[in-house]
This record gives sequence, structure tokens and C-alpha cells, in this order.
Amino acid sequence: MFKFGHLAGTTIHSTASITSPPLYELSLALGHLTPSHQKVELSRLDYHVRRAAYSDDRGPEIAARKKHMYNLSRPTAVMQSNFPFYLESVRRSNLGHVGFKKRHKMAGATEYRALRVTRPNGVAGELKGGDVLFSVKATAAGRGEWREGDKGGPLLAYDTYEDGIVRLQIVEPMAQSRRDALVGTWCLRVWWDIVASKEPLLTWEQGPQGKKPSGQGVMARHA
Repeated sequence: MFKFGHLAGTTIHSTASITSPPLYELSLALGHLTPSHQKVELSRLDYHVRRAAYSDDRGPEIAARKKHMYNLSRPTAVMQSNFPFYLESVRRSNLGHVGFKKRHKMAGATEYRALRVTRPNGVAGELKGGDVLFSVKATAAGRGEWREGDKGGPLLAYDTYEDGIVRLQIVEPMAQSRRDALVGTWCLRVWWDIVASKEPLLTWEQGPQGKKPSGQGVMARHA
């Protein structure tokens, strides 16, 4: 089960080492996107044992199968959507399209919400929000809490931003389709934060005080 990892350029790994097998892959590094970019593909890498085609000493090999799961989408001003960022599902096994938006609450607090969305008027139509899948809000400790639904549901994950590094830690077991949507939505949040702050993510080698980051969590960085 995926719990921890880091986003190293375009690949999301399951541990704090960039040499571990990647679990997800992006078509573009989030830290390198420009205002003109509208779409980034998110794929999941599934591993299986493959036996050698010829009888030799190599034995079975571990092979990866890449499955395109979602498109991370950011509509342009001309195509402005009621959701500034959203996940476009490309597989029937997914949870569907997921819209991502902010909700400003009392006392200046801001909460992100990920909603299951549809397009009643076709491909070019406006997205219509449905059930809330995830909600994200900042805590006093400075980390984001990801919960199921928007009514204070079970805690699913944490994300943090510290010294130029962002991380995600999934703390609740979940079905693979929900995990795919959560990871994709987290990537949308990272993209949105980069756009809003105009502050680039650090590279793996540019950790605090020039040290490589340690610990567990999903870490985002430049390639």
C-alpha cells in the first residue's frame, strides 16, 4: 500500500530515495510549467513479473506497465471554468472527473475542496459539481489536512510545505481508485500553489542548507 514517497521531477516514488521504483509519472515537471501550460498527464506504474523470452541465467524480471489515469487541467482565461483546476479522467475505473476549487470561510480561513464533476453539456460545457470527495484545510501546525468529504470526515493524508519542499503523507488505507484521485488532486494543489506564489520548488539537491531532504512523505521538486 502506498503511504509515503516523493515527487522527483516527473516521477512519484514510494520512499525518500529517488532510486526506488516510481509509482506515478507526470508528463511534465510541475515546477517547470509556464502560464501557457493547460494539461499535464498523470500515469500510474503497475509492476509485474516477466519471465525472460529465452532460457538463460537471468531469471524473471520486474517490468512496469504505465497506465494513463488523469489529465491535470488548468483552463485558460478564454476557456475559464468554474473550477480553476480539475482532473480529467481517462479511464472508466477512475472515480470520474474531479474539480478542485477554493472556499473562503470565516476569519479569513481558506479551504480547498475536490468535487466529483460532470459535463452535462458536452466536452466544451461547464463543469457541474457533485459530491465532495476530499477537503483540505491548513492546521495551526502549518500542514494541510486532507479529509474525506467536507463534514469533518476521516483524516486521509497530510501535506506540508517547509524550506521550499512540499510533501504528502497518506495515513488511511483506501481503494486504489481513491488513491489515484487523491494523488492527482494533490498534484493540482501543488500546481495551484506554484502559480499563486510564483515561487519555484527546490531541487532534490537544494534541500535545507544544501542537505538532501530526509524523512518520509511525498516530496515535490524540480527535475
